[in-house]
Amino acid sequence: MRLRLLPLLLLLPVSAWAETTLRPADSARLDNFDAAFGDAMMQGLAGGEAGDVAALTRALSGQPQVAFSADLQGEWSCRTIKLGGISPLVAYSPFKCRFTASDRGFTFEKLTGSQLT
Repeated sequence: MRLRLLPLLLLLPVSAWAETTLRPADSARLDNFDAAFGDAMMQGLAGGEAGDVAALTRALSGQPQVAFSADLQGEWSCRTIKLGGISPLVAYSPFKCRFTASDRGFTFEKLTGSQLT
């Protein structure tokens, strides 16, 4: 089994979907996404451990991918990177994952690792 490396995938809801499914408080948080992301990036780059900053920089250096594209189906090497908040930056160890398309949409499945999705 060959794993592919996905440079960076931000899974953001489509606006029309968000307006009909999200709670008003969550919709308001998404409206402030750009400012919150900028603040989190500043916290992560300024206060993160050197190895975590390197992992974040590597993830951000790739070509962005379209979330839920049929091209993303298959097994990948994934990594969770948390920015801002209690800890400025945490880059967890890579894990195996799988994206699968069906008539009901896309499924993200975590195959290894200790962190929950």
